[in-house]
Amino acid sequence: MKYSKPPLLFEKQVQLLENRGLVITNHKRAIHYLRNISYYRLRAYMMPFQNPKDEEHLFRKCVSFDDILNLYIFDRELRLLLFDAIERIEIAIRTQIIYQFSVEYGFDFYHKEELYRDVNIFDQTMKSLNSEIDRSHEIFLTHFKTKYSEEPNPPSIMALEVSSFGTLSKLFRNLKMSKAKKLVSRQFGLHPYVLESWIQSTTYVRNIVAHHGRLWNRKLTTRPTLLEYVPKELVWISSNDIASNKIYAFLACIMYLKRVINPGTIFHTRLKDLIKKYSIIDINKMGFPENWEKEDLWN
Repeated sequence: MKYSKPPLLFEKQVQLLENRGLVITNHKRAIHYLRNISYYRLRAYMMPFQNPKDEEHLFRKCVSFDDILNLYIFDRELRLLLFDAIERIEIAIRTQIIYQFSVEYGFDFYHKEELYRDVNIFDQTMKSLNSEIDRSHEIFLTHFKTKYSEEPNPPSIMALEVSSFGTLSKLFRNLKMSKAKKLVSRQFGLHPYVLESWIQSTTYVRNIVAHHGRLWNRKLTTRPTLLEYVPKELVWISSNDIASNKIYAFLACIMYLKRVINPGTIFHTRLKDLIKKYSIIDINKMGFPENWEKEDLWN
């Protein structure tokens, strides 16, 4: 079957939405947003206001263009909040990996094959890392290549500083269990396998955020491993309480890591304020449990 739908002018897009029952009080304003956001991107935010069984994609009664726009803006602000939080977490994790493994195995630990579980994954990771190093224009790398021309690889403090978080995630996950790996994880109060999972899921969500993808009600395909046992000192939520494939589970992981890295964080306050600002949002679709804001984690 071939795709044969013709492109619609912005005016026709507004007409189509009205024909489906959407309340639009200001056509010029609607066209302005469609021109700058695009119908297709907003389409994902229309679905919660439509009957999923209706082939005509009709909207429920009294749904307005502003309802869809507010849901889109909420999702955008949620992504911005997470992007800021992930930056701090990424830097902290990167710092610990470089430090603990360099102290234990030397400045060039990252390309020592014997430290890794799977040789094939190691080879693939090194190819990605070398490519990222070659593309980098950081002054410290240029200086190193000029001054230490006989060294084939820069030290980990430089190489892993310019690596993508995705490459760092694969590298850490493939490293064998060791004293250094336990020390990295201990800095965050987590088991190494749990930290591996959280780094991987953070990379996944970071990519969604970086590409401006819909996040609020997305089912996460790369989900964080949650804790079965909850030590009081971790101030955590058990895996029995939340669905790991919903964004709430990830937000809880971020909140925990933010508290470890910066005990004075206001991430929880900013999240609560965002949800309060957009009261139209159905947070149940995000996996939020009842009375979530009363949990110690969020206070």
